[in-house]
Amino acid sequence: MMDEEGYLDEAQAVLALHILPENFAATLSHAFATARTLQTEEFRARALNDLILRVKPAMLSNALDVARSIEEDQYRSEVLTALVRHLPPEQQPPVFAVACRIADKEYCDLILQSISAQLLSEFLYQTIY
Repeated sequence: MMDEEGYLDEAQAVLALHILPENFAATLSHAFATARTLQTEEFRARALNDLILRVKPAMLSNALDVARSIEEDQYRSEVLTALVRHLPPEQQPPVFAVACRIADKEYCDLILQSISAQLLSEFLYQTIY
């Protein structure tokens, strides 16, 4: 169950995305920095997942850095899985490298399955079209 501070921290990171376009890059950087400072890894992962869903792949460079700061395998794998689903294949190798360092092989396998599913999907799309 999320406490009040957790909701406020997560809301701050998500609401930061609803701003004027000319301030978007600076606010996005602030949102990732805010996500990084969340003390509870579960909240950090949730805030990061929310950011990943709302940002174009070209703007996700900070997401992997924040994901590296999550020590709990479960939460790190959730973030990496969300991240890999939003990155084109050529930007996925760093995610793969972080995934390989996850101690719990079950969580590592989930990320690798996401990567392979996306690569297969991309391959099939290119083959058909």
